[in-house]
Amino acid sequence: MKKKIYAIITSMTVACILSSCGGQATDTNKSETVTQSVTENTSVSTEDNVSTQNERNRTGSITEAAKYIGISANTAFVEMFDDGAVLPDDFVIISSDDSKNYNVPDNFNVTEFKNRMNNYALACVDYDWFLTTNSSGVAGYTVAAEKSDHKRISTYKGSPQLEYNIKSLNEENINGKSFEELYDLCTEELSELSVTKVPDVEMKEQELYSGNDVKIIAKSMNIDDDGCHVKIYIENNSDLNLTIYARAYGVNGIMTGNNIYDLNAGVAPQSKANATLDIDKEIIEFMNTSAIKDIDILFWAYNKDSIQKVFDTGQLEIKTNIYDDTRIEIGEEVLYDNNGLKVSYFGNNGSNYFYVVTNDTSEYLKFDVEEININGFTWSGYNFDLNDVITLKGCQSLIAIDVNDNNFLKANDISKVEQIDFKLSVRPNEDYHSEYKTDKISHSCD
Repeated sequence: MKKKIYAIITSMTVACILSSCGGQATDTNKSETVTQSVTENTSVSTEDNVSTQNERNRTGSITEAAKYIGISANTAFVEMFDDGAVLPDDFVIISSDDSKNYNVPDNFNVTEFKNRMNNYALACVDYDWFLTTNSSGVAGYTVAAEKSDHKRISTYKGSPQLEYNIKSLNEENINGKSFEELYDLCTEELSELSVTKVPDVEMKEQELYSGNDVKIIAKSMNIDDDGCHVKIYIENNSDLNLTIYARAYGVNGIMTGNNIYDLNAGVAPQSKANATLDIDKEIIEFMNTSAIKDIDILFWAYNKDSIQKVFDTGQLEIKTNIYDDTRIEIGEEVLYDNNGLKVSYFGNNGSNYFYVVTNDTSEYLKFDVEEININGFTWSGYNFDLNDVITLKGCQSLIAIDVNDNNFLKANDISKVEQIDFKLSVRPNEDYHSEYKTDKISHSCD
């Protein structure tokens, strides 16, 4: 059974990684934008990783200050939320200067939060800063300034989900602005958002599929503390005893790595059934509750009597009231791009190296990650999550290669991961007769 992508990231939450890897840091005085990635810790020892991270995160450059502060905030949020802390759905501002804290509830321990940030980035002490967030616990925008010159600033745009709500800190507005001017821009817009909140996600009833004497209708959507629940109505007008299940689905273009139990419904001949697509709470937190725009989904139908596949629905789309045709792009360093199939580097947490597979072909794909080499040594482990990965059209899948599986690094006397090579064995529409293998995909980890 495939694990969900949220389980394969062992030391970081998806929200934390996405905001770290998907952001950009900008030194507005130099008019220079630098694409950032997760801090790379390639040592095997956890203590060495922490030491290396702290050393790297004490940056003498204002250009990277906001990035390190934003990333450390994400980690501190994870720890605080694990201990029971909560933030409101409305946006808040947390600042190095307590007088600039905005909309922060009294029961959120800001001092403890800052102390935890300091454990990960000494830039939190070296610079003045503020960041925006909400109940998601992900830094949306971070602004850092030199203590002696508040016109020397850098900004870090983290979570694209939070960007859906905040528009003030775009490149046009931040150029030439001081720390205080950017703070005023944020508070002005956030105060308006507090009054006029983004509408809750809603879904109108919509017919998804009609064929093979079967009809599938998305009836309603509900989001609660356990996740998102989409009510599905299935009408079986055939003479077959069917099982309908969600073969694969993605939220906002990001594949979830689901299993059949997310929706698995038996429908007798000439009968009807109600079923529910249950989307994990972790996915909702990652997407930010108010930002589920669409769900791409593929259903398979099996004959329960013969245990054979009867048909599939092809890729379908469930749209909500905030749907648009844009998508979140994750992954920053493109390693492979050929005929609509793209592989990008996403980041690492010291042991797991994350890559994004983007499917812009005309068919949905299933692939295996094969011929993995670390510094020229063949990786001998086996990971179910690197096999039979389905990526629907227009969607992206996140994969993780655990370079230290079964103490691989020690067994091969590797003290530093310098290069990772692999190939994808790809089956369009899961057709083994059309299977092909990509060229070697190489990632230099320096």
